[in-house]
Amino acid sequence: MNLSDDDVKFFLETMAGNVLAYNALEAIPDHVPHVKYPRTRGHRPEPHENPYNAWYYKSEVNERPRVRSRASAWPSRTTSAWPACR
Repeated sequence: MNLSDDDVKFFLETMAGNVLAYNALEAIPDHVPHVKYPRTRGHRPEPHENPYNAWYYKSEVNERPRVRSRASAWPSRTTSAWPACR
């Protein structure tokens, strides 16, 4: 790419605000939540695992064993909304 001196000056002036905004966002620390349950690293699914292309990445989350409380006569149920298609 070949730019004239005027073009370089124009782009530097035009992009200065965007660069400042980017630097401000970059300075904010990442909030990474504590992992409550261990999980596998994950993998991209093979075509035979993903015939409808519903998965981008697959990982297994291993929950700790649930202890049935005496206060509840019914076992607890968990539902998952991800993925939408299987």
